[in-house]
Amino acid sequence: MISRSLVCLLSLVLCAGCATSSPPSANAAHGAGRVIVATDLDAPPAGHPFGSSAKSRKAVYLFSQGNTAQTDPQVLEFSDATLIRGWQKWRREGQKATDYDFGYPAQARARRIDFVGGGTASVVFRDEAGEAFEDWASRDARGNLVEHPYIVAGAYRASSANPAYRQSLIDFGKLQIDGGVSGLFFDELNAGGYNGGQVWQFNGNEGFDDFFLADFNAYLMKEHPDFTPEQWMSRYAMSADNLIQPDLPAGDLARNFNYRRYLQAHHWDHYPDDPANPLAPVWGTLIGNRPRPEAHSFREKAFDVYWREIVMSLREYARERYQREILITSNGLFPYVDFNSFGLYEYNRDDDGKEVSWIPVKNGQLDGSRSYQTVLEKLHARNRQMAGDVPLVLFIDWPTQSMNAYYGLSPKQKEDFWRIYAAEAYACGVFYAFHLKTAMPGEPTARDSGVLEFLKRYSQFYADRAALFIGAKPLPARPVTRVAKLTATLSEVAGKTLLHLVNHNYASTLIPQADFSVSLPLTTAPQRVVLHTPDAPSSRELAFSYANGQLTVQVDRLESYDLIVIE
Repeated sequence: MISRSLVCLLSLVLCAGCATSSPPSANAAHGAGRVIVATDLDAPPAGHPFGSSAKSRKAVYLFSQGNTAQTDPQVLEFSDATLIRGWQKWRREGQKATDYDFGYPAQARARRIDFVGGGTASVVFRDEAGEAFEDWASRDARGNLVEHPYIVAGAYRASSANPAYRQSLIDFGKLQIDGGVSGLFFDELNAGGYNGGQVWQFNGNEGFDDFFLADFNAYLMKEHPDFTPEQWMSRYAMSADNLIQPDLPAGDLARNFNYRRYLQAHHWDHYPDDPANPLAPVWGTLIGNRPRPEAHSFREKAFDVYWREIVMSLREYARERYQREILITSNGLFPYVDFNSFGLYEYNRDDDGKEVSWIPVKNGQLDGSRSYQTVLEKLHARNRQMAGDVPLVLFIDWPTQSMNAYYGLSPKQKEDFWRIYAAEAYACGVFYAFHLKTAMPGEPTARDSGVLEFLKRYSQFYADRAALFIGAKPLPARPVTRVAKLTATLSEVAGKTLLHLVNHNYASTLIPQADFSVSLPLTTAPQRVVLHTPDAPSSRELAFSYANGQLTVQVDRLESYDLIVIE
């Protein structure tokens, strides 16, 4: 429902000269006179935020999102899969149990499909929040509300620092658990990076509400427990009438430090990330859906605690009330999840800070010669760093230019896209959610696009060989072959070495490769080498030779993807 292409412009634009000329408003004193109870970021709530659902992992993931009262019959033509985002609570839709068709998760469960529901984790509307809106909605450094009309008219970002708003996420999560969902997907958990929207040209001027300011004060007090007033002023350019006072409550923004007032006094309220601001790196710059705990900033630490509270509350609720585990996921790379759902959209920084064009097209046609092997391997490693040994699942996010590029392909090229790029993801230890539909009116479903039957057949290849993909660990060694435009990857699972070959020889269609060899290091000679491929109806053994710790496999044909199991 949310335009990632614009939400993620913060990744592209960090402009200091983008302020409006309006003076600080009366809203800069929003909440004056009240005292907010700050969150203790060093004492996350008790409970176990990690799932224990590894035994129920699937090798096939699906993406199909509708409204909360809608069933997608396409989903029910699959089995043994995880539907990563069947619906999303949005605005007032999903606030009540009667908003949902809970028969849909039950139908999915009958087909051994894990149904993951969920909702937006950061977009809030005035008619949704009612009297709480003024506290739920976040603000810029001048205390003004920041509308995001490119998402939809009346959309604002909520303050994740507000415990009442976090409780609202927990409440609709419990409602869906009561209705029988297998899990919950919380979208845009860190609010698209609080990018400031169009009014601030996406320069990050957002998230400066009273609740964040109160937690920031508590964070500063713990970072520098022995600082004197003189040290606060010399280190951070605070003024004598606006500095941290540890004898006052952190959330007393009228008498204690007020970061908004600080930014206004230094004329950084139009661009809080100004390099001249000594508190900017302490406060921290967020990247939407891509947290960086290594940055050691206030907001990175705060979001970790806020997210842990939400996850722990929902897991413990399901355990205590229903004696079961639930699946938790979010968009991007986050901790405490059972799997990470990684949205593919433009303006990302997914390749070590460089943008990745995730849907490879050239003049509107599929460019199957392009490989994502290197960036997929980096993402796999980053996912393990962030979340441990949980699956990473790619999906084409929407509404984005990435999705539009996919829609623009012919049915045959859509099939080729999955044959090449789903295979390359699986080869690198990453999963791909097969796309069935979005909730956008008028957008084509997989059936409309003529690829549903193909996706059913193709995904079955992975479902039938789930034991070869679930829990597989990539190996660092690179196989060697003389065939150009071929990616070769190694992994291991259950004592077997897997050789993955993906064909990138492409000119409007795949160009098969035949009669070539691939060599790789192996400590002992194998008993046999077996080829599995979605391009042939049955598996077969391949000829090989072994000498001096080197295995050489003879490949008779590679059309799109060969999975070679070395036993």
